[in-house]
Amino acid sequence: MLSAIPGISVIDDIPGSSGTWPYFLVLMPTQASRDNALSHLWQAGLGVGRVFIHALSDYPYLASSFGNVATPNAQDFAARTLTITNSPWLEDRDFKQICATLEDQVA
Repeated sequence: MLSAIPGISVIDDIPGSSGTWPYFLVLMPTQASRDNALSHLWQAGLGVGRVFIHALSDYPYLASSFGNVATPNAQDFAARTLTITNSPWLEDRDFKQICATLEDQVA
């Protein structure tokens, strides 16, 4: 269902693996679309959140490990990703609500 939503990318498993757990990682088209989706879903109790708040180089305690190197791809990735649980306790109707919300944000 997620893969069928135009404009988003589901970060899939490598070939030959057996599934993602405990969540799906979704790349939204823009930070604004990700933020809008989260504004509707974050506190809805549906298991939607963020795993990457910043690119690794943007955490002050890790900055010395990266030096003065720009990481625009990592920053963009962190800014556009969200996670969706794939817990067996997530009801089909709840997953459909998540998909509908994501679809609304990329339309």
